[in-house]
Amino acid sequence: MKAALKKIYRLEGLGDFGPGLVSGAINRFKEIAEEKKQNPPDPAWPTSKPGQLGSFRKGLQALPNAAARYLGEDRVRTGWALEGVKKTAEDEYEATFKTDEGMKTIKAKSVVLTVPTRVACKVAADVVPAAKRLEDVYSPTVAGVSMAYKKEWFKPLPNAEQGKPLNG
Repeated sequence: MKAALKKIYRLEGLGDFGPGLVSGAINRFKEIAEEKKQNPPDPAWPTSKPGQLGSFRKGLQALPNAAARYLGEDRVRTGWALEGVKKTAEDEYEATFKTDEGMKTIKAKSVVLTVPTRVACKVAADVVPAAKRLEDVYSPTVAGVSMAYKKEWFKPLPNAEQGKPLNG
């Protein structure tokens, strides 16, 4: 348990009422609240409610674009489509990309894939044969839909009272 579920294992020892997850979780919530007081987030950061989906103001490309600016365009390539990864005899990796200038191959000591399973099963199969099984993982399409209505378009509901829940 300790090796596989470190955070849960730790909860068992945090409790005031002897070993137990509930008592430990209560104390962990207190620790988290204290940690937030001691190290508050930057007020310039956007806020969100727990469980609320978030995004970047300039879209998902904001993160790799920022990494490219910080690390340099020679270390982070954007706009390249990964075609495959293979391991070399020197225990390095070769990643092959489709670019506007044609196919390019890059050698690296390590590779991190942050792609959907449908892509990982194709590009990583030579390095990790079990990646082929990712074809069997269902990845649903996700869409975020926002809707806005004018306040006057809403009609009052029968028997509805301001500030009280609807029952029925």
